[in-house]
Amino acid sequence: MEHESYTMGKRYADIMKTMWFTFFYAPALPLATPWSIMGLSIYYNADKYNVFHRRTIKESIGANLSIEMIEMLEYILLWHTFGNFWFNLFLFNHVSIGSIILFFVCLIYIVVPIQEITNSLFNIHTPEEDEQWHEVEMDLDTDYDRENPVLKEEAILKWI
Repeated sequence: MEHESYTMGKRYADIMKTMWFTFFYAPALPLATPWSIMGLSIYYNADKYNVFHRRTIKESIGANLSIEMIEMLEYILLWHTFGNFWFNLFLFNHVSIGSIILFFVCLIYIVVPIQEITNSLFNIHTPEEDEQWHEVEMDLDTDYDRENPVLKEEAILKWI
């Protein structure tokens, strides 16, 4: 009686792939950026509808996945500068020094371990999870009974 499961990692990968391709081809196809923004907003709204009405979420986003996705966003700068360099070279047979310098700056930016530097500067501490299920059950945003279509209404009333 459950809905189809929702794979959050695949959705993140689809969004990241769209953003990378958009930023790579943006120098050659300036209209790619508004079309991509429109496509991502449609994708977002369709996903939002699916999550709320047609899917069962069996997994939650961990902090590590969120950090990895933010680090993957850093590659957008590299893809854009590489696309700029690539299309200037092959479409116009011209390469500017600024484009080469910016490409290497982006490479250096990606190689620098920003997350480790941030952790050493700000000492982020994750507390250990030592609470029992029955102690935190009402604080959780969802559980199996509230997501199951058969038990959903009764479980939400009980939770409220």
